[in-house]
Amino acid sequence: MKKFIFGFLIGSVLFGTAGALAAELDIKVSSLPIKFVSNGVDKTPVNNLYNNSYASFVYNGNVYIPIGLAADLSGQPFNYNSQTQTVIIGGNQQNSKFLTDERPYYISRGSYEINKPVLMGGQEFTKNIWFTTFAKDSFAYNLNGKFKELETIVGLRDGKNTAGVNLSILGDGKELWSGSLEAGGLPKKLNLDVTGVLKLEFNFNSELVFTSDAVIANPILK
Repeated sequence: MKKFIFGFLIGSVLFGTAGALAAELDIKVSSLPIKFVSNGVDKTPVNNLYNNSYASFVYNGNVYIPIGLAADLSGQPFNYNSQTQTVIIGGNQQNSKFLTDERPYYISRGSYEINKPVLMGGQEFTKNIWFTTFAKDSFAYNLNGKFKELETIVGLRDGKNTAGVNLSILGDGKELWSGSLEAGGLPKKLNLDVTGVLKLEFNFNSELVFTSDAVIANPILK
């Protein structure tokens, strides 16, 4: 068991949003090799990390995890309303939906799966679209200007990824995000402004052919 002094903003640790609560504390917590199992499936984060921070710690006999991780483990959408200081998991998301609850209106020649359980960074995701890249591929969704934000986690599926994949996300032809998904790298959490976007497009450019599976996980539109 490893013990250390940990100073933090309560709101930042529990909600993943700085300023959710004003209290700032220095406390001594314990870092333990905690295992997470959901419905018989091991969903333990690799190296006890979640979004490049601690996935769990023990304080006064209680286990603490980011509420975003709790939502991911349950496969439910998560939102935090800073104005009302309300955490919402699951239903009543007020116009929120999973992008992958509908099929893309366009998809290129690559092989893909939608909402099929997939491991990425040692964690299982059930809401996703993953794509076996064929050099250059893409898929697109119609948003019809109904949403303001896309929250998602991107990376490569655990397994035989032998090459990196460059991903760019476009809204009506305008780049919203671009980056490299590296084999063996940690997944990346994105929050993108999609206000007024009609067409949302994902473009993949792989270094090799049929070698890596790119994953768009827990894509929540708000």
